[in-house]
Amino acid sequence: MKKRIKIGDVAAAAGVSTTTVSRVMSGTGRISALTRERVFAVIERLEYQPSAIAKGLIESKTYNVGVTLSPNSRFENNFFQTLLQGAVSILNRFSYDVVVSGGDESDGKSLERFIKRQKIEALLLTRSLKDGKNIRKLKQMGFPFVVVGTPSAPGAPYADINYPQAIAQLIEKLSERSQNRIAFIASDENIFGNILKANEFKARGCDAYIGADFFGLKTFLDFFTKQNKKNKSIVTADYDSLLFLINYARENNLNIPTDIQAATFGDYNFPFYPAVTSVPEPAFALGEKAALILMNIIKKGD
Repeated sequence: MKKRIKIGDVAAAAGVSTTTVSRVMSGTGRISALTRERVFAVIERLEYQPSAIAKGLIESKTYNVGVTLSPNSRFENNFFQTLLQGAVSILNRFSYDVVVSGGDESDGKSLERFIKRQKIEALLLTRSLKDGKNIRKLKQMGFPFVVVGTPSAPGAPYADINYPQAIAQLIEKLSERSQNRIAFIASDENIFGNILKANEFKARGCDAYIGADFFGLKTFLDFFTKQNKKNKSIVTADYDSLLFLINYARENNLNIPTDIQAATFGDYNFPFYPAVTSVPEPAFALGEKAALILMNIIKKGD
């Protein structure tokens, strides 16, 4: 088996230090033309190819991209898993790896710590939060990033799907079956995407409620179901709010879809509720799109 040539072998053969070899390969530092020629001659003769780690050190790059997943991110519907698969499929083409953070993505200090400890070159934010602090922090740092979803802070690069069009199609689909009164509910008021969806439903004459506590959601559903005893459709924003609706229906002896026509964003596997209408979210394509935008940003900065 042919011996793997290391940077130390090149340095020894050229009669220089490993630091000098690194500087010659990266084109940095004050190196004489004679030394540079001698090192390149040895590299060619020994057919030296730096490892990924050595290549990163030489280029001052780590080839790591960070991805934030909050502790509350759920994998039941495979959305985040599929999103990551889409992003990885693109990043691998550029020899980049993914480092996942499960910390508090809303905390600027946590993001800064994650960036420094993991030595990542860019960041993929999987959610846009209402206050936009994380986005403003990254812009202040001048750190490359892309947001999955429409960002709450202006001027941030992002990848998203056409939710207004999806909501219009969903309302049309629900209205085809009967003249139902439609409501939208979400369980997390900090997700900026939930706010945008709620506003879109309201603009189309629907009811909408976003609450951090489930007591508020229950109060809203109590009022909505009593006001609309026969014809009602309820659209949920995510997995948690869909689970809440299913449990609420059980506790109040309401049948889905006879008493409540249920719909949600995302593909969920509920064998007992095949009648739940879903709005597919192209998570894989969204991950690909976000990763491509991120790589373009990185390449422009090289």
